[in-house]
Amino acid sequence: KCSERGKLEQWDNRSVECYLGIPYAAPPVKSLRFQPPQPHPGWKKPLDTIKFGPICPQQLLSSGQLSGKEDCLWLNIYVPHKERIPDVNSELLPVMVWIHGGAFVLGSGNYKAHVLADFGQVIVVTINYRLGVFGFLSTGDSAAVGNSGLLDQRFAIQWVKANVKHFGGNPDAITIFGQSAGGASVGLHCLSPLSSGLFKQAILDSGVAIAPWATRLDNPLLWVKKLASIVSCPVANSLKLISYKYFAVLV
Repeated sequence: KCSERGKLEQWDNRSVECYLGIPYAAPPVKSLRFQPPQPHPGWKKPLDTIKFGPICPQQLLSSGQLSGKEDCLWLNIYVPHKERIPDVNSELLPVMVWIHGGAFVLGSGNYKAHVLADFGQVIVVTINYRLGVFGFLSTGDSAAVGNSGLLDQRFAIQWVKANVKHFGGNPDAITIFGQSAGGASVGLHCLSPLSSGLFKQAILDSGVAIAPWATRLDNPLLWVKKLASIVSCPVANSLKLISYKYFAVLV
């Protein structure tokens, strides 16, 4: 069921407003591939927010098939339903931003979070971020600075902090939480000065920043060249290397 404020998820006479598939950054394609996220240019017509956006490129565990699109920086917002649109003077709800797990190569923010939003009386935001090669490849120079996936997460949290008041959320009461790779990501944001001030609380589940699988500190260019040799990319020029193949070859 839809209303002019978004999709309503209803069960047991309870309702949650679901705003699905909101782009929080410019599509990370062409010259923005492997680059830090950039602001979305916006839209001129009303945005349709009644279905999830595409997931980021990945190989599905269930079938082994490739799925997703490079244009995948979307988020979803779940708001406990109120009979009137909240204004800036209303009592603002706390906010929870979910960072999904999946070993940094799988998963998406396409969770149904309406039950948590309703029973917790919180606004829940779920996010996509770039995965695998697209999210974490680094050439060691400006061609691919690295950790784009973590920068996507930070950019999404920034977007939430700047805009959640329009949905009735308190930008000063944001909790980030995640599981597995999402938990490790939460830990990294707690440690990073770049994420300072963006959230108030954090919940880590089955993953921490110091887990041996969460980070690599060795020479990133060595791993890039190994990948390049596998997919027959040139290695002498970083810019040519990162723009050479379709995503299906890189997943």
